[in-house]
Amino acid sequence: FLVPGAAGFKEFNFRAAYAGIAPVLLLSLPAGASYFGTTELIEMALASPAPYMTDWFFVTSIPHSLVAGAGASVISWAVRTPAEVLKSRAQAFGTSPWQEAKRLIQMQGATSLYRGYGATLARAVPFDATRQSLFEELSLLIGDATSRGVVAGGGGGPAEDAGG
Repeated sequence: FLVPGAAGFKEFNFRAAYAGIAPVLLLSLPAGASYFGTTELIEMALASPAPYMTDWFFVTSIPHSLVAGAGASVISWAVRTPAEVLKSRAQAFGTSPWQEAKRLIQMQGATSLYRGYGATLARAVPFDATRQSLFEELSLLIGDATSRGVVAGGGGGPAEDAGG
C-alpha cells in the first residue's frame, strides 16, 4: 500500500520498517529484566528490616517503592546506556552498532559507552521511582477493590459472604 513521503506517495516497505527490531529487543529485554529483578530484590530487602527499625520508612510501602524504583533505574540504565549510545551513533554516522562500538572503544575507551549516563539518570530516576510507587499503590488499590467486589470479576460480594 502507499504512504505519504517527502516527495509524494511511495510504497510502504515492511522490511525496512522492522529492520531495527533485533537491536531493540537486544536492548530492551536485558534492561527490562534488570529493572524488574532489581525492583523485587530491593523491595524484599526493605520489607524485612531489622527488629529495631520501626521507623515510618519500614511501615508504609510508598518509600519502599520509591527506593526500589530509583535503584532499579540506576541498574537498568547501566545496562541500557551503552546500547543507546551505540544506536544513536550508528544512526548518526550510517554505520552498524558493532562497527561503531569497535571504533568508539578504540578511539575513546570503554567508558565512552556511558556518555550521557549521568544526565539520563537525572531524568530517569525520579520518573522511574514515581512510576514504580504509583504502580505498587494502584495495584494494591485495585487488588483491594477487586477482593471487596467493587471491580467486576472480583469475589467477596454479598452473595459469596452469605454462603451463596
